Amino acid sequence: MKFQTSNKESTAFERPHIDEGLHNAEFLGTKEMADGQYGSRCIFLFNTEKDNVELALVVYTVNDASPNNKLGQTLIALGAELGEEVDADSLKGAKCRVLVEDYTYEEDNNGSMESKTASSISKVKPLA
Repeated sequence: MKFQTSNKESTAFERPHIDEGLHNAEFLGTKEMADGQYGSRCIFLFNTEKDNVELALVVYTVNDASPNNKLGQTLIALGAELGEEVDADSLKGAKCRVLVEDYTYEEDNNGSMESKTASSISKVKPLA
């Protein structure tokens, strides 16, 4: 089987924008991600309940999960107990709160760059 290929990279993906602040959310699962500047990382995917928007949190996985790093804090917020291996798939469907913050990016709009605002998750917290 033959495939047409291209060496051009696409950056066209959905970048939703919702209000900043704490939002109730459901954990959808994780996806592997290419290593970053500081090592291996993964994506934790969440769906916000009010806006029904899927947002992601990028977490470095170089070190073991602990209460002192974002990986451990995220797993704890989802109901995991640290100290043994945790299977993130077992946490799917967990309810939590996510702290949503705005970020800006540049997008090409027919030859002129346009500044746009999107949302990302900066922290995951357990339900109150």
